[in-house]
Amino acid sequence: MCVALNFINNLGSAFHLYSSLKRERYLVTGAGFKLKLIVDRPELHGQVTFRAEDPAGNKLLLNGKKSILEDVVPGCPDFWDVSVTSNQGKLENMK
Repeated sequence: MCVALNFINNLGSAFHLYSSLKRERYLVTGAGFKLKLIVDRPELHGQVTFRAEDPAGNKLLLNGKKSILEDVVPGCPDFWDVSVTSNQGKLENMK
């Protein structure tokens, strides 16, 4: 069981990505960041929450929302696109 997401950096600068499965943050510096999280115990972690901040600590939007909640699915056949924008950005859900 897993979650597979492709974070598309529409900021043009680095940002930090957080997940409810990991204490450490991810530093995203490029135009995109593909992340696949394997969940060994889906009965404990059936969903994963993601949020993002710029290096100054300002909240960023993921598909137009402050955070997103993704279901854990079998096999992760596809990476779902997630657009990362500043809090002024408004984009439709890409999923």
